[in-house]
Amino acid sequence: LLVTSERRPIVLFRKRPDCSLPEDIAPNNSHLGFMLPYTPLHYLLFAYPRGKDGEGHHFHALVMTSGNISEEPIIHENETAMQRLSHLVDAFLFHNREIYMRVDDSVIKEGTFIRRARGYVPEPVVLSNTGPEVLGAGADLKNTFTLTKETYAVISQHIGDMENLETLQFYEEVLKNLKGLYRIEPLAIGCDMHPEYFTTRWAERQGLPVTHIQHHHAHIAAVMAEHGLKERVLGVAFDGTGYGTDGTIWGGEFLIADLSGFQRAAHLRPIRLPGAEAAIRKPWRIAVSALKEIYGRDAYLYLERLGYPELYGREEIENILKIADSREFSPPSSGAGRYFDLVSAALGIVRENTFEAEAAMALESLTVDGVSGTYPFDLIEGEPIIVDLFPSIESVVQDILSNKEKGIISTMFHNTIIKVIIDVIGILSRSTGIRDIAVSGGVFQNSYILEGTLQGLKSQDYNVFFHRMVPPNDACISLGQACILREMMR
Repeated sequence: LLVTSERRPIVLFRKRPDCSLPEDIAPNNSHLGFMLPYTPLHYLLFAYPRGKDGEGHHFHALVMTSGNISEEPIIHENETAMQRLSHLVDAFLFHNREIYMRVDDSVIKEGTFIRRARGYVPEPVVLSNTGPEVLGAGADLKNTFTLTKETYAVISQHIGDMENLETLQFYEEVLKNLKGLYRIEPLAIGCDMHPEYFTTRWAERQGLPVTHIQHHHAHIAAVMAEHGLKERVLGVAFDGTGYGTDGTIWGGEFLIADLSGFQRAAHLRPIRLPGAEAAIRKPWRIAVSALKEIYGRDAYLYLERLGYPELYGREEIENILKIADSREFSPPSSGAGRYFDLVSAALGIVRENTFEAEAAMALESLTVDGVSGTYPFDLIEGEPIIVDLFPSIESVVQDILSNKEKGIISTMFHNTIIKVIIDVIGILSRSTGIRDIAVSGGVFQNSYILEGTLQGLKSQDYNVFFHRMVPPNDACISLGQACILREMMR
């Protein structure tokens, strides 16, 4: 069992219906993370009596979280911890041994890495052929970087979100350490195409040749690298955000790809994000925009029936409706994750994302067994094929207004996404003759979507490849970047 292995990751288990632990530990989440002690200090904590007089029962379990401010690296110095965390905690347990290299706990959900770190890093991934020493700089969210040497790819531990100085300093600290440990001096850097990514700007300042690599191509390349695939594959890359070659935000992508290039063969219909990043934090904005596209002038009537003016304010709703058609203020996105946000917001599960993918995780937690139905969608022929999910969204709204159970609505929406993937892959496979399917992206951290997709594709005798050694989220991007860059330099 993973939870009892010497690597001691955090393993996510599904909550039992009779779970007695407080809901506040993981609200709106069907899973809880469990980890067994892995240091002598952990065992001492469990042996310590609870009573001040030395009497009382030992701890049976401890609720743990990492020692850091959200979206910043783990604090590893005692004085810094006291300065930064004193307002959050009641006491500190310090040690006189300094932390040389900080590393987060690894997290695994039903056999899939969510975070690859302690216990697994810096164990390299073995590649199918040799190549030059390069650096894959990674993405800005859930960042890792990858260094290559001969037939090995050395992937860093989880670095985090690259939006603050502390994370950049941690990035450079870990990079220096791994370059020295493996004696690697990169000849070139592969980075994301997004011009505003911190990793892109950092790469361009290093004085080395830089290649900008499309985000979802890197996702699929990471799967290919793990499995040693060299021929073309059909790639399914479903996530929230990735910069496209046309300058818009992608994220519901079907690619025909190998390591040397890709073709965008199909994608989800883009939806508007009023206020851009604000819409990702407040997914109800996406719902307002989508309902305007679906119902036009009648959108406000439906929003009233959903209770939106009372929840979010009449004036703010009207302002969102005004800017929903503006490409400047409401940029389009084909991100699959944004559709999960939309449905979650329409159901009223999560009003605001306080952490990444909160709304999508809450929607997954509502799925139930025994529901096989799907919602309608349209496939619009062309190059690329466009998958129109707006008929699904309209049906979701009608089901909400008719008081259908939220669990059934959530499950039918999940089933619809699975059917979209299987149907589109069928069309592309028949037209190309390709039977190898590579699946990647943060949406596949959703166990329901992952299991349904893999089973559905395998039942039609496709050769299906998914991540084994790295997470499907943006933590795999650096591996894909490095392998694409090495292929370009051959």
